[in-house]
Amino acid sequence: MPWPVHTQMILTNGRIYTIEARNRVVDTIVVREGRVAFVGRRADVNAPAAEEVVDLEGRAVLPGLVDAHGHLMYLARARLTLDAGGARSEAEVAERVAARAATLPRGEWLGGRGWDQNRWPDRQWPTKTSLDRAAPHHPVALTRIDGHATWANSAALAAAGIDRATAESGGGRILKDARGEPTACSSTRPSSCFSAPSHGPPPSASTRLSKRRSASASPRG
Repeated sequence: MPWPVHTQMILTNGRIYTIEARNRVVDTIVVREGRVAFVGRRADVNAPAAEEVVDLEGRAVLPGLVDAHGHLMYLARARLTLDAGGARSEAEVAERVAARAATLPRGEWLGGRGWDQNRWPDRQWPTKTSLDRAAPHHPVALTRIDGHATWANSAALAAAGIDRATAESGGGRILKDARGEPTACSSTRPSSCFSAPSHGPPPSASTRLSKRRSASASPRG
């Protein structure tokens, strides 16, 4: 139900959550000059006869909420790369990679985010083999849904200087397959494993602005 903007009004007959120290739930809120002037019982309000009264009909009212842990820039950046979210298997992610690789010039980096092996039937960590098959001519680096691991193919690992002899450092882990070959980097900052080259050429200013605006309007993030 869209509410008109008024500087003076009474909203009553609702469940108004104050979220204050006593955590009261009251039935009436009074607005004066665009600000909340009173919250409490309708019986305690002596309103002028001409003042607008809105019957909430039992609806809930909450104070304005602020998301203090939104990742707007991550969401905007994700819209410039491959979306691996919601994939139901390693093979499905590889199919998306192959489709995106077919649209890119040979040798261009292919980045993405959102895969989660816990959604897959075997719940196993992915390996570079599937990405090598999907994009043999592109370095591929895909960040996990939580941002704490990056799954890569052989070309990306080689560009980052990571091989089976590379020592782990900085609190990170180099994940390896059954043959001891590196296939991913896991740490609090896995992007450090694939720093400069993995991002490829920076997008234009107009593209970045467009994606930021899109992210701002999105219910996700």
